[in-house]
Amino acid sequence: MHGPLTAPLAVAGVFGHSLACQPFPSRSLAGRIALVRRGDCFFEDKIENADAAGAVAVIVYDDRPADELVLMEAIGDTDIPAFFIGGNDGGALVAKARESQPGASLHVTLDPFLEARPTNWA
Repeated sequence: MHGPLTAPLAVAGVFGHSLACQPFPSRSLAGRIALVRRGDCFFEDKIENADAAGAVAVIVYDDRPADELVLMEAIGDTDIPAFFIGGNDGGALVAKARESQPGASLHVTLDPFLEARPTNWA
């Protein structure tokens, strides 16, 4: 990923396993950024399962409501970009996606350059 990536968001919980520790249905995440919750399996497994289902990137959010960030280790062999965000921000993204109009997609832009930016969920 050399610059920002914008794609529709897919909340992994829609497929019955928000942790992404099991394979998703074939092509169910095609062209989407998968939003998955931390826990129960390795980050690499989550990313590989999303990739196999066609995701273009993965956002892993903490399974605790804190905003403490962790380093996702052992993901060097994965083929798509992956980001980690705090539990509060992850919960806000899930809520925002669920508020979207039926048939409409919430689009997310991922930027690989580290920069602090205020969050505006309005």
